[in-house]
Amino acid sequence: MGNNLTKLLPTVLMVTIMGIGGAKASHCDNSSFSGSYALRVSGFAEGVFDSSGTLHPYSALQPITIVGQANFDGNGSFARIDYAVQNGSPAIPAGTPLTENGFRSGITGTYQIADDCTGILTADFVTGQINGFALSVVDNGQTVFGVSTFSHQPMLPPASLPSGTTCSAPDGCDLGVNLAIEFVRNPNRH
Repeated sequence: MGNNLTKLLPTVLMVTIMGIGGAKASHCDNSSFSGSYALRVSGFAEGVFDSSGTLHPYSALQPITIVGQANFDGNGSFARIDYAVQNGSPAIPAGTPLTENGFRSGITGTYQIADDCTGILTADFVTGQINGFALSVVDNGQTVFGVSTFSHQPMLPPASLPSGTTCSAPDGCDLGVNLAIEFVRNPNRH
């Protein structure tokens, strides 16, 4: 009997430990996305929407790649700097403030994280551009993944617009974008 108990005890302990650990569900809120994060964005601008919501595609997809840093306050606000490249060239609109390393600054926004660890983020640029993302918080906020939900531009050069579209102040235009964003907590920055 003692030998069987010795064999059974480790199994009972493992099941108990797994049961306790597995019973705890992950819950999130805005504080789950807090602190300093490195960020990476990649994807494409696909075209411009007209006033009826029809996408007019560009003749070729326009690749977009961005890297940067963002600081989240844990209460639903953030500030970010980034360096953007589109079609192989820096994408820095006139009037954009820059850091000493040439990163765009003055980017701020809001975010809302739900109990199920999903959320939304809106980034506001000093040029009037506004981008939205749907988010998924992973591993207690160590990583956050997102995909674009919208991109609004205050204006675009007429020569860059697909036929049938306009994009000028005061209304601007909405772009069709397919962007993935990833935030990784930076434990070395506070």
